[in-house]
Amino acid sequence: MRRYLLLFGFLLLAHLNLAQTTASWQLTENQFTNPQFHRAELVLENQTSSDIAAGWKLYFNTIFISVYSESNLPNTQIRHLQGDFFVLEGETPAIPEGQSLAIPYQSRGAFLKNSHAPEALILLHADGKVEEIKNYHLQSLSENQLAVMAKSTPLPIPSSASRYEKNREISSILKKFLLSSPLLKNGNIQPTRSRSPMPEWQ
Repeated sequence: MRRYLLLFGFLLLAHLNLAQTTASWQLTENQFTNPQFHRAELVLENQTSSDIAAGWKLYFNTIFISVYSESNLPNTQIRHLQGDFFVLEGETPAIPEGQSLAIPYQSRGAFLKNSHAPEALILLHADGKVEEIKNYHLQSLSENQLAVMAKSTPLPIPSSASRYEKNREISSILKKFLLSSPLLKNGNIQPTRSRSPMPEWQ
């Protein structure tokens, strides 16, 4: 009986250690025509064994949203701190155990790449506890999806075909440069004449 109690205790501790706040991100609207903007949504899910008290802050990194991005969660704002560092703050509500909270926001500029989404999420609890959100799921848009969004604009969307053409152009320019170089003669690189050593002053 004691062995089973110990096993139950270890399993309970393991469950408590694994329980954490998780997050997800998804794009909800993407406008390439003027005025350009995109809307997205961060979702925090409380998978811990207690409520997340009101008054928390969410820090994150991104260099691809406007410094004047707007939070659509009532009584909160996204504030640019420095460089690529932002914080969501204000009258942030409690997140009960087992429930989630959606944080919609809008930013100037169209969403162009999957790498433009917020990253490195840090949750600062109201009691000062710092929690790194490691379980973070990002919506990934395919090149075709981005191309469809931008089809009415001249904006180039990276694709395998466009990358091939760009690499071909670079190779052509490099070849012309090498052929016109005085160091290249008859397809071979010519050795350069070494300089005489500087005289030693007595």
